[in-house]
Amino acid sequence: MKQFIIHMGFHKTATTSIQTTCAVNKEKLEELGFYYPLFNLDHRVITNHSIPFYSLFTSEPDKYHMNVRWKVDPGAANKQYEEQLNHILNQEYEKVLISGEDISKLCATELEKMRTKIQSYGYDIRVIVVVRPPLSSINSSIQEMVKNGYSLESINLNHNNNGSQNKKESIIVTKIKTIESVFPQVEFFSFKNLCHHEYGPVGHFFEIIGVTDYSSLEFFRANDSMSEQATRLISFINKEQPLFISEKINPFRKDGDTVELHKLNGDKFQLNKNEFQKFRDGVDQVNQYLLNKFDASFCDQKPYFPLSEREINWSEQQFEQLKNIISEVDENIKMLAYDYCKNIICLDQEKLSAVFFQKHQELEDIELPNNQKSATHNSSENQESEVIDSSENYKLEILDTPIYRFQNLEIPGSYLFASEEEAHNIRTNYPDLIEEGVAFYAAIAPNENLIPLYRFQSNQRPGAYLYVEETERNLINADSNLANAFNDEGIAFYVYRAGTGIGVSFSRFQNSEISGTYIYATGAEADSIRSSCPNYIDEGIAFEAAI
Repeated sequence: MKQFIIHMGFHKTATTSIQTTCAVNKEKLEELGFYYPLFNLDHRVITNHSIPFYSLFTSEPDKYHMNVRWKVDPGAANKQYEEQLNHILNQEYEKVLISGEDISKLCATELEKMRTKIQSYGYDIRVIVVVRPPLSSINSSIQEMVKNGYSLESINLNHNNNGSQNKKESIIVTKIKTIESVFPQVEFFSFKNLCHHEYGPVGHFFEIIGVTDYSSLEFFRANDSMSEQATRLISFINKEQPLFISEKINPFRKDGDTVELHKLNGDKFQLNKNEFQKFRDGVDQVNQYLLNKFDASFCDQKPYFPLSEREINWSEQQFEQLKNIISEVDENIKMLAYDYCKNIICLDQEKLSAVFFQKHQELEDIELPNNQKSATHNSSENQESEVIDSSENYKLEILDTPIYRFQNLEIPGSYLFASEEEAHNIRTNYPDLIEEGVAFYAAIAPNENLIPLYRFQSNQRPGAYLYVEETERNLINADSNLANAFNDEGIAFYVYRAGTGIGVSFSRFQNSEISGTYIYATGAEADSIRSSCPNYIDEGIAFEAAI
């Protein structure tokens, strides 16, 4: 009887390496009696069967992260996937091999739908699942989710959210039970044991499905893990400026914009003891479940952590590597990385400049005659320049209050800026206002060098805000029509006036399609609005702040 082999992962069990090796050795595997199909979507060649199978059989293909990421029409994509799957099932292959870790995320009804379709073509189904110890799986999954746009704070891998009656049941346990309910003959294997094979997890997988002659196959290792330093830096970026907003790509981010940072070398990532606390109960329960159901090779080894907590430090080599990488990332990612190094790692200004701006090195590289070099380094003009630089740094340090930006989901293109106290209230009580992280730094107390920005809320569109200097404020309040259209809420914060050159310039854009809505942006975000959003009118620089 024809056999349809479905490798369902789980996630982080060398699935990408298996899929890549199968795809590269497609013709050789066919000679050995195994057909590994490649799917196509427009110009894409798909080697991971998660994408077509999950999209085809889930009840919500529009929410599938790959359809969102690729910005495809789920209906049109599924039509192409189904045509290709029907073609595969209509062939007389002795053994068809499918590998896709996302298939394990389908609920029982969706798996039954997939099973029924495959069996209707006369195939006997064999299901293979590889299970990784829970804490090891969590550490690895967190890295993958951070790569895919999430932050450490937003990740919850303990409990299921797929409609199971037991809401406190682990995702791993739920997946095992769900797969068993649809495929009672499913075969489970320990990832630990797979790793002990001479050819690693890929070699052991081939042995499981019945491929014993490896001599002609070319093995690949893919999807290497990220370092501790890279994972935490990118997590910070994703927290401050999420990749996904309301299940759509953030217009000020783009898929793959942190990929250069994945290259940062460093320590092996693992949760610290404090972070582990929210996972502890789940890890203990799953380990006990796996021990009772299988054996100790499926479980984490205790104790979970060494006696002393490891400090997360950045070496000089890592800072040098970041310096070489940072020029390759988008400007907004660079600014967020700068913020991380300044406020989380607490780099001093000299080190920050060396890593992110490299001004000192550029000056050193200028070739001057010996007498001019001496004069430049010792002149009063140079000393005066250093004083000015120091003064500028002091002026920026006045702006020491983080201002958070929230997007109003009910009014597209409308944003609210808030300091920490108000931001906390918004997070707690206003779910329609989505936090996008720190937008800039301002002051909440007056200073002779600063100007106040006043906040007006639109009366026509409550929840839409305008920020203006005192002159524009007076004009609004003096005009009866404008005064009726906006409510003056007083001083929001203090910043530098546009044109001072002390801080970073923020431009104001008005949405011409939704009157009374504005966005304030700088750097790559402002450039993106100018080039990609013709409905936003650039009204010029509104103020200067620190980032």
